[in-house]
Amino acid sequence: MVRLGLRMAGMDFFEKVASMQRWVLLVMQNVIWVMIFMLMDPCSVFCGGLEKKEEILSQNGITLKATSPEDMELSVDGIPVLYSPQLYIVSRGWSRKFYAFEDDGLALQRRSTISESGGEKSIVYNLESADKEFSGKLVYTVCPDRRFRVALEGHLTTPTEAMVEHRFGKFAPGWVIGRQLRAQLQDGRTTQGIAPVKLLSPKISESTLVERYSKLEILSAFGKIMMEGEGKFRYALLDYRMSPYNGGELCYWLGILETKVKSREPFSYSFTIKFPESRVLAPCSRSVTTDSVSLRDCVLTTGEQPDLVLPSPKNVEWGDGCLWFSGVPELVVELDGSSSQTQIRSLVQAILEPEASRYGIKVTWGGDNQSHAGRKVLLRFLCSPGEIAGEQKKHDYYRLFVGKENVDILAYSQEGIRCGLITLCQLFRTSGTQIGIRRCKIEDYSALQFRGVHFFSGKDARDLQLRMIRDVLLPLKYNTVVYQCEYVEWESVPEIHHPRYGMKKSDAQAVVAELRRLGFEVIPLINTFGHCEWLLDNDSYRSLADNPDKPYAYDPSNPLVYELCRKIYSEALQLFQPRIFHIGHDEVTMHGFPQRAANKAVGAAGLFVKDTLYYYEFLKRQGVRTMIWGDLLLAPGEAAGETNAPDKQQAAFMRSQLPKDILIADWHYGDSLPEEHVSLRVLTDAGFDVIASTWYDPLNIIRFARAAYRHNRHHEPVGTTSTTEKEKVLGLLQTTWAGYSFDQESFESNLDQYAAYVLAGESAWRGGAEDLKEIPYDYREAFSRLWSREVLSPTVSGGWTANLNAVANLVLDGSLVFPSIVGDEQVSSFGTLGTGEHWLGRILIDVPRVGGKPASCLLAGKFNPQGDWPTTVTIPVGHRADVIIFAVASTVGAPRSQPIALTTITYEDNTTDVIFWRPGVNVFALEDERTAPLCPVLWKNSETGKAPRVLHAFLWKTSFPQKRIIDIKTESTSTGGALMLFGVTGSQGGSRNCNRF
Repeated sequence: MVRLGLRMAGMDFFEKVASMQRWVLLVMQNVIWVMIFMLMDPCSVFCGGLEKKEEILSQNGITLKATSPEDMELSVDGIPVLYSPQLYIVSRGWSRKFYAFEDDGLALQRRSTISESGGEKSIVYNLESADKEFSGKLVYTVCPDRRFRVALEGHLTTPTEAMVEHRFGKFAPGWVIGRQLRAQLQDGRTTQGIAPVKLLSPKISESTLVERYSKLEILSAFGKIMMEGEGKFRYALLDYRMSPYNGGELCYWLGILETKVKSREPFSYSFTIKFPESRVLAPCSRSVTTDSVSLRDCVLTTGEQPDLVLPSPKNVEWGDGCLWFSGVPELVVELDGSSSQTQIRSLVQAILEPEASRYGIKVTWGGDNQSHAGRKVLLRFLCSPGEIAGEQKKHDYYRLFVGKENVDILAYSQEGIRCGLITLCQLFRTSGTQIGIRRCKIEDYSALQFRGVHFFSGKDARDLQLRMIRDVLLPLKYNTVVYQCEYVEWESVPEIHHPRYGMKKSDAQAVVAELRRLGFEVIPLINTFGHCEWLLDNDSYRSLADNPDKPYAYDPSNPLVYELCRKIYSEALQLFQPRIFHIGHDEVTMHGFPQRAANKAVGAAGLFVKDTLYYYEFLKRQGVRTMIWGDLLLAPGEAAGETNAPDKQQAAFMRSQLPKDILIADWHYGDSLPEEHVSLRVLTDAGFDVIASTWYDPLNIIRFARAAYRHNRHHEPVGTTSTTEKEKVLGLLQTTWAGYSFDQESFESNLDQYAAYVLAGESAWRGGAEDLKEIPYDYREAFSRLWSREVLSPTVSGGWTANLNAVANLVLDGSLVFPSIVGDEQVSSFGTLGTGEHWLGRILIDVPRVGGKPASCLLAGKFNPQGDWPTTVTIPVGHRADVIIFAVASTVGAPRSQPIALTTITYEDNTTDVIFWRPGVNVFALEDERTAPLCPVLWKNSETGKAPRVLHAFLWKTSFPQKRIIDIKTESTSTGGALMLFGVTGSQGGSRNCNRF
């Protein structure tokens, strides 16, 4: 759960606030925020009738805010330091989880606050797993001498040895980046160095700055931070900025890496951080105002449009220039009179017409009895089956030719026509006011037939999900969506409707209908057996859990379980009308299942088989194929990672008992080499068809896809049972684990997971890769381009630019790093950024200058060097805008939950838009090369061996495009990091004479 007093969620709500005076917004911000969450998410305020009250301990500038053991935030003098702790007690290989913060829902009831006579103040949590296999006491302490301590006492009752991994918190980077480190190791040696500005590696082995230390000193910008750990635990500091598990935040990792603890013996440790005395900063309260903005005929040009098709075609020959439209652009579709006319017409209307309309191209039909004399561009479909051989037999094979006057698409299936149209949509080009189609010859087909994405339903998320489908999944030629929908508000069981995650059934219907219209196969996923919190974690049905204290797996000996699930499955079958239904069944034994005596007598393996067969027979009677996760069918040694069968004998038993037309989603999320993915062979040798299932680690995606491609040489309809001698790997499923609701909050907080859809789509189409260097583009930048298409017009646009010279206060040179570093590590230069009005990509930006060098306007921030930095910058505008483009950066990374500034756009009638600048969401640190959906990279300089310098844009679609903007006012929140303004441009949508200058 998220602590209400700090979180700046609900960005869409706040940024679209109208007719609200700015001072009211600032004063009432936290009050409004809590009210919204109480109305929209009562579960985040109340849990089991117990109010989730925030505890605050504060002494001598050190402030600890905690709602629960995992919802803790430590700040020093108002600057975030540590946040988002985690604790895991697990078996070797992480196949069994004995304890985790997120599983201990009753820890809040066992909380107490203690004030010691010496002035120390503590929050104490008594920890206990549902099965009683682990118990312990966690203590957070704030001391009057500016010390913070975290201590744990634990006891494991299980007979097996376990590992403890405890992240004390994500460590905010401003305290570490570029700073000198000195450590005393547990073996008595000492070591020292400088934390690099350049991001290191996503691998722990390559990103560990120091480990197994007893004492650690960091020479921060505010003085020496001293840390000390007691006990022989694996204390570590990691550069976590490139980790795929950092939640999209630039941060460091401070805590204990995997350390063995003995069974049935108590263990304990404590870790103390001593902060330097408070830094005295010059007061910053100054407001500054820029000169007025300047109207320009062109602020948004067509730019350079690379010859790039997503995903990469098998064979492509680029021709000479474009096939340009003459006069009013019109694309005439000519059908050959075949029986596929209806399907082609539907696909053209669903796929081609919306994209053509963005360019102002009218799509007409050759059979509409209209005269087409003089019209230049004709789209012809050549779809006669005829004799096909070789690669033409591929299910989605197509050829596309853009010649001197015509566009031809040849395909032998509806899926081939669909893929050809998707590619055609990526060939539209503009040059000034001209519109055309890039000349080329393409022959293409997929490496893997099943190309799917898995994501959850979402509360009030219909429009977001429809946009993801249309703007991202469709262009990437995905053909399947596994739609996890337990939290849809099923009419048959209203008592389980969830206030936070529940999606209206009508919204789910709209998503399913759009998927079908665009040619996707839709597979519903409703998890049964394990991961059944959606069904059990409520007063009505908690008694149906195998362990009611931990409502995770249901009790398979209780017939009421199956009566309830049958109702929900029947309703889902009616909604989806699927050919395949995913029943989940992963990680069933993760929390010590089985617990009840009747279930223990049968054993986990027997219960798994019996439960799976129940749903298999139920679905088979409806003519629907069953799909399950595969981890319970694999034992250690049978896969490159996740295996949850206890041993090979029981895994083989379960595989032998299941019908072989069950489709297995084989999920593994590590970066193993393709040849190490032996699970594909294990499962296909057992007679199953398999889908390789990946997460968002880039190497996991490309390598598992390569393993699937090497294994698979067959392309048969997914809904049928394989008829080959050897069963096959059908394709790739990209999974999304970003909370139980795919909504705006999930999207903003897990951008890396959603950007990975591009890489997975490429990998499924091309057959994976051994190394990311084989991918011909940056998949994150590609995702940003796809997502921003709705905001930026593909054609030229006039507008205005803001001149910031009057408020520029920071010269940009090669030594600029925040906070100023100790040591001589080099960073890339700003020299190529340029100054004045010039083009950064498609966008005209007026970059300020000081003394002939590029500069920026730096707002107040506590990591700034000493100086009189303004708290407020005002830009008078006096013109309207459809889109405002901000060229911005943050001085350092910071927690995304805490904005570093806010911008208020005031219109002529005093209505307003408000933007919260949240690190990693819509503003990025200077060394951060990542992108976000509406934050393309404007400029980048990466010199060999040096940390890069990166400037991003943020694209803001105004709420009132017809209203004149009075001014744009940006105010610092005066936390650690600060906002840097490099330029502001307004696009007005219309175009005049637009030539790049």
